[in-house]
This record gives sequence, structure tokens and C-alpha cells, in this order.
Amino acid sequence: MDKKLYSIFILLLLDISFCFCQSVDDFRTNSSGNWNILSKWERWDGSSWVNPAPSLPSATSNVTIQPGHTITVNQAVNIENLDVKGTLTGNGANSLTTSGNFSSSGTVNFGSAGGDITIQGSLSINAGSFTIRSYKISVTNTTTISSGTFTDNNNNGTDTFTGLVTVLGSGAFTSTSVTTATNMLFNNGLTHSSSGTTALGSATITGNLSISQGALTVSSGNFSISGTTDISGGAFTDNNNGGVDTFTGLVTVSNNATWTTSSVTTISNLIFENGLTQSSSGAISVGSANFNTNSQNITITPTNGTGNISFARSVYFNVNTTISGTGTGSLTFSRVVMIAGSASTPVSLINQRTVIINGQLNGTLGTSTWFNDNGSVLYYNSTTSPMNTGVFDVATNANTVVYNNTSSSQTVKGTTYHHLTINKSGSTGTLDANTIVNGNLSITSGIFNISNFDFYVYGTTDISDPLTFQLNQ
Repeated sequence: MDKKLYSIFILLLLDISFCFCQSVDDFRTNSSGNWNILSKWERWDGSSWVNPAPSLPSATSNVTIQPGHTITVNQAVNIENLDVKGTLTGNGANSLTTSGNFSSSGTVNFGSAGGDITIQGSLSINAGSFTIRSYKISVTNTTTISSGTFTDNNNNGTDTFTGLVTVLGSGAFTSTSVTTATNMLFNNGLTHSSSGTTALGSATITGNLSISQGALTVSSGNFSISGTTDISGGAFTDNNNGGVDTFTGLVTVSNNATWTTSSVTTISNLIFENGLTQSSSGAISVGSANFNTNSQNITITPTNGTGNISFARSVYFNVNTTISGTGTGSLTFSRVVMIAGSASTPVSLINQRTVIINGQLNGTLGTSTWFNDNGSVLYYNSTTSPMNTGVFDVATNANTVVYNNTSSSQTVKGTTYHHLTINKSGSTGTLDANTIVNGNLSITSGIFNISNFDFYVYGTTDISDPLTFQLNQ
């Protein structure tokens, strides 16, 4: 291209770019004061800034609050686009509406006063702080917080984010004062990929929750997600036992991420409806939980699945659930494991890996079933016999049940086993009914008392100390 023509082309591009940046009827501040004072505004007339402006910003105006200026919204405002580089404050119940976008790198403070904020385009917070309190905010398109903070201290109205909300960079989102789930609506999901924190009170997320770094916390009221929950980095912490937290889609924790809901101590207050996957080197620490609605899987994958899953409180299974995966992380239930269901819909809990149960394993119905699949191992530490109500199906080839409480005596359920191990150092395991062991019996320590029941072993019997095996006691 001819150098002269090339230079003209570049100048035209620069001119076009400039025209996109500034349009007739754009407004900017020239000093601090109330919105309705003409002398606080300058208007672009196509060639220069007119000071003072001949009119206030209108519905077609692009408005900039310049650095160092503070403008107070003391009347209802309806404009096109707004860029806050200085400070914008609310006053009374006066509302602010943009038909386009709202961008802020300064300070927006509708904290103790100010009306509703309605953004019909997108909201971008690039630095500084954005605070609302007395009323509500609604954003039609996306919300992006790349730096700075968004703080919503409002539980008086419904705050609606219709587009995807993304917190990234060093951005932070705080709405811990919102204690009613219908007052904080994320209608197209929430993505947290920031080194900062998203701290929620109550919220309803329609769509997916994604966390790739930083921290997301939940502190009060109900919390629900209609889509999947994918925690690929950082930490998810639910400190809430005051409301019901529902995860409708699959929950996946991967890479080095962590999950902590140990503060949830009421069974009905943490609900999984489509399963839980551990694919992380970090820990999944759960208090109480309820698995319902759909058949599910609890899986520890071989890819990065070195982190543990632990349930510190009671867990109810109201749907068929399979425990699977070859990851090296452990799966531990510290309290009651209850297999529920109904007369018309019996429930089975199927174990395909190694599981530790320290509390009682039981069912609510005669059809409630624990099934140890081929190759699985159950370490059972409760002093109460497993599945006093329901079916304890542990006869499948090559599965093993280990009675493993070394500090207290245990009742060994009388049933048909494949492999049975008694590990009772310093304590006793006592049989409660006739028993068949189709595979091997191993008594590694402690005392195994078969009482007056019939006891058959069809494989090998390995007794570390013959004095540990008692007959007809």
C-alpha cells in the first residue's frame, strides 16, 4: 500500500475511533454537587464541551462522573450509559435507570439512601466500590466485577441479575445482609474466578455455579442452585444451618479445590439431587446431608481424587445411590447412615469401593438395602449391628466387611458374608445370628464370640491368636 494512502487510512481509523468515544448529547461533570444543578454539567455539542450545560442529561445521554467529583442523585434519573470515575451517591428514594450500560471505577454509594437502580444493559465494576442498601438493583445483561467490590446490604427488595454474574481478577461480591433467598436472584448463573471473596447470605441461582479460585461463602438463609456446581479451584464454604441449601445439579470438586459444609447439622438443610464427585486433592467436609429426588452417585475419581470425603453428621439416602470410584481419597461417615425411601419406592445404597462407617448403618423399611458390590470393602465401627431394619447384602463375590472398632465391643450381624474380618484389638465382636462366610474369615486381633449360633466358613480361616475365637459363650 502507498505510504501516503496508508497514513490517510490510519487517520480515518483514529477519527472513527474518536467519534465512537464522544457523541452529541454526551455529558460529563465539571465539579461536585447535586444532579439537578446545570452548572455541575458539561455537554458535548459535536465539537467542544459546553459549560455550563444547557440542559440536564436525558434518556439518550452518555454520562461520565469525572475523577474527584461527587454527584448526588437528588431526582429520578433516566439516561442511556453511565461511567462513574468519581463518586455517585444516592439521596432519598430517587431512582437511577440506564437503558444501556453502567461502568464504575470510582465509588457508587446508595448505602444509607437512594432509590432503585435499574440497568437495562450490563454492569461493569472495574475498581473502587459499589454499595446499595435501602432499595434494590436489577441488571438485564451481564455483571462483571473485575476489581473493586460490590456490596449489597439490602434485604428489603428483590435484587435481580438476569445475565451471568462474573467475579474475576481481584473483585469481590458481598451480600451477607440478604437473608431471604428470593431477594437475591442470579438468573443466569454465577462465576467466581477472583482472588477475592464472594460472600453470600441467601440467594437463588438459576443456572450454574462455577468457582475456579478464591473463596465463595454462604452464611444465612436458603441457598439454591438449579444447575451444576463446579468447584475447580479455591474454596466453597457453607456456614449456614438456618436455611435449606439445595444443589439440584451435579456437584464436582476438582484440582485442589475444597468444599466445607460442616456447619450444616440438620439433615434436611443440605440437599443433593444429582450426586457428588470428588476429583480434587483438597477435602470435601460435609456435616449432615440428604440425598433425594434423583438416583445419584458419590464418586471419588482416579484423576486427582486424592482428597477425602467426610460426613461429620447424619446422612439420609432417600434415592438409590452408588458409591464408586478408584481415587485414593477416603470416604467416611461419622454418624448415622440412614437408607430411607418409601413402601412404593425402596432404596438401595450400593458400595463399589472402600467405605468407613463410624456411626450406625440402618434403614427405615424392610426393603432398605445396603449392597457391598464385587471388590468393595466396608469398615464398620458402630457398636450397633448394621441394618437392624432392612437388608444387609454382603454376599457378593470378593467383597469384604471389617468390624473395626478397637475401643468398644461390637455386635456382628448374623448374615451371609463373602469375606469377613474381625479387627477388635482390646475388645470383642459378638455374633447375633446364624452366619455363613462364603469366602475367608480373618481374625486379626481381639475376641470374636459366636455365641450359640451356627457359623460356617467355606474359605480359609486366619486367626492371629487362637484364644481370640470363642465358641458357645
